[in-house]
Amino acid sequence: MKKYLVFGISGQMGGVESFLFNYVSKMMNDENKFEFVFFDTVPEFFYKSVLKDCKYYIVTSRTRNYLKYLQGLKQVLKNGKYDVLWYNVCTLSDITLLKLAAKYKIPCRIAHSHNSENMGGKLVGALHWLHKKEVMKYSTENFACSDKAAEFMFGTKSGVKIINNAIEASKYKYDEAVRNKLRKQLNITDELVIGHVGRFHMQKNHIFIIKVLKEIVRLNNNVKVILIGNGTLKEKIISYAQESGVLDNIIFLEKRTDVNELLQTMDVFLFPSLFEGLGLALIEAQAADLPCVISDTIPKAAILTEKVVIKSLNETPEEWAKAVLSCSENKERKDRELLLKQKKYDIQENAEMLVKYINEKY
Repeated sequence: MKKYLVFGISGQMGGVESFLFNYVSKMMNDENKFEFVFFDTVPEFFYKSVLKDCKYYIVTSRTRNYLKYLQGLKQVLKNGKYDVLWYNVCTLSDITLLKLAAKYKIPCRIAHSHNSENMGGKLVGALHWLHKKEVMKYSTENFACSDKAAEFMFGTKSGVKIINNAIEASKYKYDEAVRNKLRKQLNITDELVIGHVGRFHMQKNHIFIIKVLKEIVRLNNNVKVILIGNGTLKEKIISYAQESGVLDNIIFLEKRTDVNELLQTMDVFLFPSLFEGLGLALIEAQAADLPCVISDTIPKAAILTEKVVIKSLNETPEEWAKAVLSCSENKERKDRELLLKQKKYDIQENAEMLVKYINEKY
């Protein structure tokens, strides 16, 4: 039996969290046991997830008390007798867990990159740059969700294994009955519905979404935007939407476990991120066969269907608005499950391949 310790689930539901839920739920069985480590508290959504019965440890965060943090991690790793550490991060601001895993001779130590640029401030950027020089000294496996994410964390694509942000595609198949049910619940009638999934963080570029919405409303007032997610910038975005006169056109949703169904309510998916490791939400939107208008910062590996329109963030909100309205005319929705399997984004196949890779090597 392989025993895994997994790190990477934060206090907010996002792409990394969805990735881990997808993979671990398909990988865990009698032969593969998964445990988790959290800092300070366990996210509420973890208790409601498919992983709720997995064992976990709560360690004091390093910002609260570094000595307790170090002591807690040492205790977990020393006593856990793990075969695999799966270290999922967006930046290398701290690699203590990897260093300790090497010290306690955990055979398989995976450093897994999930983003392509610094999400934090200058200190985080400086620490990332510092640790980037030495991370491969402590990891035995280097994973990334894209070539961009590999370059960002490891400084190279060589020797880095790309792990696709795979999903259970059948859950996203378009269903008219689901669409009608949820639109009724959300008090949506005949409005054009534009959707976005992403935490309220500068990376996701919500301010630009509001600017685009303002232009869309100028051209077509019968429109709603669904913003799914939470985060520290949410109140700022709400205020900006109010100032822009489009607050009544926005439906804010958070802590949802039915994103696959909410995608059915939408007519266009808007994804103007400043940067992405890959963009799991975009994969999900394409699985639901939504027309998508995205920024040119998104890795090309995330583009799976012909219904994706790429726009530069240097273009005006008006030009983006026109692209969204043009895409909304494409109302046909197909079953994309086979396509996602062909593109190697089926979770069952990817999870089996990952288990086989680790078992054969370690």
